[in-house]
Amino acid sequence: MTKGETLRNTSGSIIDFPEFAIPSSVETPSVCVDQGRMQRNIDGMIERLSAKGVTCRPHVKSHKSIEIGHRQLTAGANGLTTATIGEAEVFVSSGVKDIFIAYPLWVSDQKARRLRALLENARVAIGLSSVAAAENLSRALGGSSTLDVLIEVDSGERRSGVLDAGEALEVGRACERVGLNLTGVFAHAGHSYAGASAVAGAARDEASALVTTADALRNAGHRIDRVSAGSTPTALLSAVEGVTEER
Repeated sequence: MTKGETLRNTSGSIIDFPEFAIPSSVETPSVCVDQGRMQRNIDGMIERLSAKGVTCRPHVKSHKSIEIGHRQLTAGANGLTTATIGEAEVFVSSGVKDIFIAYPLWVSDQKARRLRALLENARVAIGLSSVAAAENLSRALGGSSTLDVLIEVDSGERRSGVLDAGEALEVGRACERVGLNLTGVFAHAGHSYAGASAVAGAARDEASALVTTADALRNAGHRIDRVSAGSTPTALLSAVEGVTEER
């Protein structure tokens, strides 16, 4: 933003940027962070989720900052979320000990080597969404591994993930057959970004899809410890009984 510029949020309301927010010594355009407001946001989200009995695993793609990631962990986040192995490498190298790469990865031999290197210094989880991906991951890892696997569930965005509990059970059976450490399920209610009127429905979709799929997998004998929802607009609404963490 530039000095004197008026900004509006998605609902059309004016965002208040007091004059002191951008010191005259700063050349614009520049990125300016109100550290007090940022820390209140970090603390507030974690506290509100904790009151619901749900942990917080923030996604670093929103800030891509090692310092902010460590602030979130210090405030009580149970780990961090990344979209790529590369992002995970940056944060693990900074001392982060628990990372979830929340995307259904197709793992090449090179990516498998990078995942094994990450596992030397951190607990790492990745996403899967197909039988073929499970078989490929097992082949690429070449044997037993401490890597955690979560099955992605499509809760309405229609981007990626299994479409129902039946598909999840197929992937779960494949994980068991090839020796993968299946520990949970996750979803991204991306359709919540369609507008304010879509948020409540997307949150219900997300929570329902996750809890139903987790229950089906448990009933089939799988140990499902993590039920992970992930969308900023739905974070507080989808934090219901049966969901264990919000990303």
